[in-house]
Amino acid sequence: MTKRRIGVIYTDGRSRLTVGMSRVKIREQMMEERTEDHRDTKVLLIGAAWELFAKNGYDATPVQAIIDKARVSKGTFYHYFSSKEEVLNAVVERMTKEGFDQIAASLQDDSVSPLERLNRFFAASWRWKLANIGVLIEVARILYRDENIIIRHKMNMRTTALVAPPLANIIAQGVEEGVFDVADPEEAAMFILHMGNSVGEMQVKSLLELEDKPENMAVMEQRITLYLKALEGILGAPKGSIEVVDKDFFEGISRAIRERQ
Repeated sequence: MTKRRIGVIYTDGRSRLTVGMSRVKIREQMMEERTEDHRDTKVLLIGAAWELFAKNGYDATPVQAIIDKARVSKGTFYHYFSSKEEVLNAVVERMTKEGFDQIAASLQDDSVSPLERLNRFFAASWRWKLANIGVLIEVARILYRDENIIIRHKMNMRTTALVAPPLANIIAQGVEEGVFDVADPEEAAMFILHMGNSVGEMQVKSLLELEDKPENMAVMEQRITLYLKALEGILGAPKGSIEVVDKDFFEGISRAIRERQ
């Protein structure tokens, strides 16, 4: 008589019938579920760290606090991460991807004019930054320490790699419609993003000094205006066609700084 495996019992009490399934198939399904559990636990830890870093600060958040927040064992934490610094890397990676996902729709919607797409891109970017300003400020405090220059560089390169192709597509659409005057959309996209990274470096430095130098806010606003004017020049776009960031963004930054004092 041929024996058949009729089920799998899990340690957490779950069960799944597998009547008629081969051992190979059962093993494959169990591996898939273990992989999914692995991802869920890692995401849980990253989310807990993100929330704690934003609320309490990176330096004031011990590994045990992340473990307690995620409700996992210490062994589980160290199965996924070797240190708090490694968790920070994962948080930065998730921030980069989540930020891009939030603005992706504005980059990919070719049913509107290229200028509208570009302005939607900037608007979506500012909204996401404002919604996550707490953790962004805290991550900036850490990433802009001298010892973290490599992590910062990697983050900038990853962001550029994600955004450059759809941005080049917007520019190419603008050239085709006669709105932009650019010889090479791909090179223009890369140049714009690298210029943005450089401006971002200056902005973060001013932001981190804002508590002691409130006059930095006006300087930051001026830089954004200059950047967008330079952007119009690079693209050959009509003057004033690229919208300056909403004032609410800078007011939100000021409010976040005050709340963290």
